[in-house]
Amino acid sequence: MGFRDFFRAKLQKQPETTRPQTEWNLVEMIMWAATQAVDKIEDFVPRGTGTHLRIRIYFEYLFFLLHMTNRLASKSASWQEVDQMYRKIAPLAIEVSVQRYESDFQEFQHLEIPEQPWQEMRNNLYDLLETREKEYAKSKE
Repeated sequence: MGFRDFFRAKLQKQPETTRPQTEWNLVEMIMWAATQAVDKIEDFVPRGTGTHLRIRIYFEYLFFLLHMTNRLASKSASWQEVDQMYRKIAPLAIEVSVQRYESDFQEFQHLEIPEQPWQEMRNNLYDLLETREKEYAKSKE
């Protein structure tokens, strides 16, 4: 049994009630991989660039891994199933990541940043994800 058949069998056998947990597990693994990648290249990030560059790099890896997940899933599921999965895991990954990094901006707490910049950041990340997805889709490598 090939990977495609294995993936299809898992999708078909999996009850609807367990899919949210599976999607969450997938998002956790994607976020873990993005974090590991950032940790591995930290020595190459210029000193003094602060948390901002680390966060930008993290989201670049996150978007790339979301794209690769989408691409791999498309080899073993219908485009409708892949689209349904992607529409669930991509927003979940962005929301959880933003919440995670909100705490890293504690250095700005004294400025009492209102919720609006965080919402603006989320919107920008969704736009960036869409842009990156289009760029990756054009790539032939």
